[in-house]
Amino acid sequence: MIAAKAIRPLLLLDAMTCTVMGSVLLLGRSPIAGLTGLPEPLLLWAAIVLFPVALFMAATGLGDPVNRSAAQVVALGNVLWVLASLLVIALVTSVTALGISFILVQAAAVAVLAWLEHVALRTQSA
Repeated sequence: MIAAKAIRPLLLLDAMTCTVMGSVLLLGRSPIAGLTGLPEPLLLWAAIVLFPVALFMAATGLGDPVNRSAAQVVALGNVLWVLASLLVIALVTSVTALGISFILVQAAAVAVLAWLEHVALRTQSA
């Protein structure tokens, strides 16, 4: 278990951004697919995955104390999301320039959260 000062707000912010992105993808998947060239089923499944992930992040962030292993899973999951995002760019041949930008911007935001979570976890273990 770890002190929650730095990691708790990051986990809760991460949960909020997952919920917002999941909602945007779920409710706007058709227009987003049209603009980005991303397959609508991919956007739907990404949205569906984000909701339980957000719940796990929130539960981890609200734990007292915050469970270090669970927080590490969140940070690692974010790294895997970034890698999967890059894989989508490489494999989806229909993706447009706007789609590539959309993917890179969200991947960059997730990468920043992963890095901040890693730093918070490393700092708190010292």
